[in-house]
Amino acid sequence: MAVIFPDLSALTADTLSLKLTRDPALVKQAQKLRHRVFFQEEAAQHGSGEGSKPIPGEKVAFTGEEVDEDKFDKVCDHLLVLDQPEGAAQPKVVGTYRLLRSNTELPFDHFYTETEFDISPILAAGGNLLELGRSCIAPEYRNGAVIQLLWRAIGAYIVHFKIDYMFGCASFHGTDPMEFQQGISYLHHHHLAPEHIRPHPQPAWRATLPILPESEIRRRDALRQLPPLMKGYMRLGGYIGEGVIVDNFCHTVDVCIVLDSKNIPTRYTEHFLDDAQRKEFLE
Repeated sequence: MAVIFPDLSALTADTLSLKLTRDPALVKQAQKLRHRVFFQEEAAQHGSGEGSKPIPGEKVAFTGEEVDEDKFDKVCDHLLVLDQPEGAAQPKVVGTYRLLRSNTELPFDHFYTETEFDISPILAAGGNLLELGRSCIAPEYRNGAVIQLLWRAIGAYIVHFKIDYMFGCASFHGTDPMEFQQGISYLHHHHLAPEHIRPHPQPAWRATLPILPESEIRRRDALRQLPPLMKGYMRLGGYIGEGVIVDNFCHTVDVCIVLDSKNIPTRYTEHFLDDAQRKEFLE
């Protein structure tokens, strides 16, 4: 039976629009954007960007046809932000999120997040679960409009599929956890997930990072270390799990994010949901 997605046609901004899809051609465009953001930007800054040690001065040539893909793409819903200026023959994908829900009709045996973190407490909590992943925006569109559209669409998606908990991996860009000790310690003290839904790193991935006492945290420095997306999750009432992992392939230090839909602040549901959606969300 074909999946019925929420209607996102009213969610637009200038030449930007939204689409939920599993169409292979559109998914490939999203995969190209993901490769551009996750690997080509990394290569431009640090060298190879493809999981190997950067070579000083090395320049990497890309064709523009490279994709970031894995087996999970085939069972996910792909949320796209499309831009089609006047006169453009085809829209282009300028932002994306990958969504995998426990109540999908497609068969899968585990979530991507489980490759890095033990999320058994979330799975045991029951209800409808949503994994948020592979979020990225084209560099030239990072002005706030695209992320606003993405979150408004996710709000509609949460209501439509009656999602109880959301989770996923969120990244600091670098491979030395100590570089982000202030920010991670701040999150640990102020946004640690309740024990009954608290994820933990998979043993093989766990990285060593001493958590600073709260008295040693410099709040301004801590907040400066948090990536914008991570701050956004915290504003939505998000938590982090215990501990961090190092992903040497993507050159990131990852934490596990958890959101309980019941805890999303009213000021954000008012902003991201229309009246009908808010009524259904609060019921």
